[in-house]
Amino acid sequence: MLMRLNHVIVYCSDMNRSIAFYRDQLGFPVKFESPEWTELHSGSTTIALHIAKPTERPRVAHEEVKAGEAHLGLEVLDIEKFYQENRAYAVYQAKWALIREEIIQAENISAGDQDLLELAERESVKIGIDKERLITYYKSSDQIKDRLVSDKLIAFLLEKSKIKEVERQEIAE
Repeated sequence: MLMRLNHVIVYCSDMNRSIAFYRDQLGFPVKFESPEWTELHSGSTTIALHIAKPTERPRVAHEEVKAGEAHLGLEVLDIEKFYQENRAYAVYQAKWALIREEIIQAENISAGDQDLLELAERESVKIGIDKERLITYYKSSDQIKDRLVSDKLIAFLLEKSKIKEVERQEIAE
């Protein structure tokens, strides 16, 4: 194994309520407790609770998070081997991220209120949560908006692509 989960930081809005949940409901003993930072025992992985410091502007620093977000800390055991085994995939992912952003910008692909409403209408029936409650959550979630933009991007690419299925041996030839 080249890496392990070292710690999880869960950002919260109410430290006392969060400690009570993780300690009393989930059974994790408290290792360290303070008003801004608490650590819980959970085997080899530390669970840390940290008060979120939200901001209205785009987030650029670690401290600028929303309650409910989490941070995973991975420990790499052999950095050279990890680098060798993962470099090609990392380069591929970085290239796709750059291309993705360029296409989204060039084609003016976005997720607006109507997209969030339609998603809430579809999902409220599936998961049994009130549509208005979902809309409120979706409007505050960058992840939901990003998912909608990704879905629109894939639909755009499929619409503009000419796909021809071939047998595997044809590719080799």
